[in-house]
Formats: sequence, C-alpha cells, structure tokens
Amino acid sequence: IHRTRSKSGVKDDVAVTTTTKVLHMIHSNEIQSLKEIDCVSVDGTEDSNNNVTEVHVSYNKLKTLKHLSIFPNLATIDANHNEIKYICSACDEYGNTNEDTSGINVSNQQQDQHSTCNFVANEWPRSMNFLLNLDLSYNLISSLPDLKSMPFLRTLNLRRNVLKEPLKSLEYGHNLEILDLRENRLSWTPQEFEEVSKVISKLAQLRNIYFHGNPFIQSLPNYASFIAKY
Repeated sequence: IHRTRSKSGVKDDVAVTTTTKVLHMIHSNEIQSLKEIDCVSVDGTEDSNNNVTEVHVSYNKLKTLKHLSIFPNLATIDANHNEIKYICSACDEYGNTNEDTSGINVSNQQQDQHSTCNFVANEWPRSMNFLLNLDLSYNLISSLPDLKSMPFLRTLNLRRNVLKEPLKSLEYGHNLEILDLRENRLSWTPQEFEEVSKVISKLAQLRNIYFHGNPFIQSLPNYASFIAKY
C-alpha cells in the first residue's frame, strides 16, 4: 500500500494497492479535484496507470472526473456523494478556464466557447473501453453522460441527481444491464415517455431500470406498462 499527502494537506487520503489494482480515497476528505492528489498517476509511469482497474472517490467535493482518464483500464468508478455536474468540464470550481483541454477532441465552435468558460463535455476525454460500472449517484448531473465514450458500460447509477429530459445518449447504452435514474427531475408527458420506452426496448442487455421518485410518475403511475408493450 502506497500512501501520500495531497496538496490540500490531507494526510493518508489515498491508498493504491497494486495487488488488487484499486485506488481508494478515504471518504469525507472534501477533495475538490483529482489534480490535487500527488499520487493520482500512481508512480508516474504509464504501466502503473494501466494496472488501476478500480477507483473509489465517494463523499468528497469533486467537480469533475476528467483526470481519471489517465487510467485506461478502469472497470469500476465509485464517485457517489460529490458535486459533479459533468464528467469532464473545461471550467474549474470558480468558473475559470485554467484546465488543460488539449486531450479533448472539440470543434472550433466548442473551442471558442471554451475560451469564455461555456464549454462543457459530459463525456470522457478518451474512450473508456473497459469501464463496466459507474456510480455517480448523489451528485449534480443534469444530463445523461455520453455513453458513446464508455461503450461497454453495464451499470450506471445516477440516483439523486438533477437529470432532466431528454436522455439523448440513452440509445448508445447497448451493453447497459442496470440503469438507476431514481429521484431526479424527469417530467415526461405520456407521449414523451412512450418515445423513451421505444428507445429502452432496444437496449437488449437491460435487465433493471429504476424511475421511482421522478415527477412524471405522478401523472403516469402505470409507466411500466409503456415499457412492457415494446
């Protein structure tokens, strides 16, 4: 086990276990950015970064997960109870554009937006092809993360965020098995939810999807029947 001190002064906040290939951060450290952690790149070598397959960063104050993309073989990310609005954001917590976005493929228009701190991307800077489980519950996410950047994702937990319709990238969740959307702000009309049900029906691997606690259920208590008929 390798322990270090973060730049924010928190002692023993990170543990990297090479045998289990897991990177842990002790809960409730109020860490705002993974860029602050001295050992976020483990020992500075590409091979060691390839060894990390799990990251647990719950109960902090993270705004983005962009820096985790240095671990290309991540299979599990547990980032519940943070302050994440987007997987990747060009702005820091103060609204400044001092993040390096050189690794992000953006259009010229988006680059112009980035210069005024309007550019955000709810996707990874690189394709996370090994990512299977992503827990972003209890955060501040308002739009569904781009599933094209994590094409083999099986479990996505977005419980207790501020998700609103439409869920544009849902059609790319070809390998999703579990999708938790409980306690968000989804307020579809019956007609809109019927269209969503058609998309859901095409997700061949999906076994469980949860909607409890969303506003649309008040006017559509039999929503399950919409999904079932497709």
